[in-house]
Amino acid sequence: MDFFNQSVLNAIGQKLIIDDQTVSVAEEVTAGLLQLAFAQIDNSLLFYKGGLTVVNLDDAADFLDLKDRATRTCSELIDEMVHTAAIKASAFLSSDWSIAVAGFGSPKRGSGYKVFANYVFSFKGEIVLSNHFEIEDPVQPFEAQLTFARHILEHFNSIINSTEV
Repeated sequence: MDFFNQSVLNAIGQKLIIDDQTVSVAEEVTAGLLQLAFAQIDNSLLFYKGGLTVVNLDDAADFLDLKDRATRTCSELIDEMVHTAAIKASAFLSSDWSIAVAGFGSPKRGSGYKVFANYVFSFKGEIVLSNHFEIEDPVQPFEAQLTFARHILEHFNSIINSTEV
């Protein structure tokens, strides 16, 4: 069973190896799927530094030491969470690039009954991209998680292959 587009994964791996760059991930809504994808790439030990997974928003906010949670909307909290997680994961795992993602894989009251992921890419400790990806049609939670992971990997591939860094 192929969960991910192998040509996208190969392109990511080749680019990071050629540029002598590394990547780490911090995941919430994708629950480790990005880590699984990176681990499947040939020679991943040359560029993949690892990842952190926290699958509960409250636990993630605690881990990241986010303040004033009660006064902010869930969307605001998730946005701060991914920005903070990308920078912290990159620093903790000593990577050039970091990908962080959080959101909702199934409709819940806190998400306004929407299924979405907020994700960011950081490079050398600076956020270079912040994005929101929403799934309009109803899907099962695993399908949403897999869709998020695939989308993020494709977007990351396009960023690293189009940017001089």
